[in-house]
Amino acid sequence: MNVHRNARTTPKTREEIHASKGHMTIDVAAKHFNVSRGTIIKWRKRKNFNDKSHRPNRLNTA
Repeated sequence: MNVHRNARTTPKTREEIHASKGHMTIDVAAKHFNVSRGTIIKWRKRKNFNDKSHRPNRLNTA
């Protein structure tokens, strides 16, 4: 699987973030993984740790 070249996290790191849910606070995890609080919250909610497409699901065309 290809990871986006600008991605701050990899699927393995995302799994570690998800697994840290029980024993690290959001702030401690953000510092530990060097990402924002929002990133920690996002990856703790997700079940799939692969990159999603950046294409829109629906294109607005005339």
